[in-house]
Amino acid sequence: MRRDRIGGRDRVAYQRLRCASDSFQLAALLIEQTRVLLDIPAGDDTALTALALLITSGAAELIVVWLDGGLPVERPVLIRIVADHVVEMVGRLPGMTSS
Repeated sequence: MRRDRIGGRDRVAYQRLRCASDSFQLAALLIEQTRVLLDIPAGDDTALTALALLITSGAAELIVVWLDGGLPVERPVLIRIVADHVVEMVGRLPGMTSS
């Protein structure tokens, strides 16, 4: 179905599906780069996959909320919040990969 013919709820569903696809592609890139950087063997990446999806989808949702005015912080503060949390989560990966 062409995008310009989608209306109402179908348009929202289409946009969510497209965003999910984009998030998964970004997560796949994050997974591969992190696997190489932290020397995590293929097949031992369940925690990494979950974390990559959490980071990409969660960050996207957070930014949408911020853009809509739901999080009243300045841009540098938002960047620091996201960066600090991502670094903390990635720092826990080596202990989680064998789970």
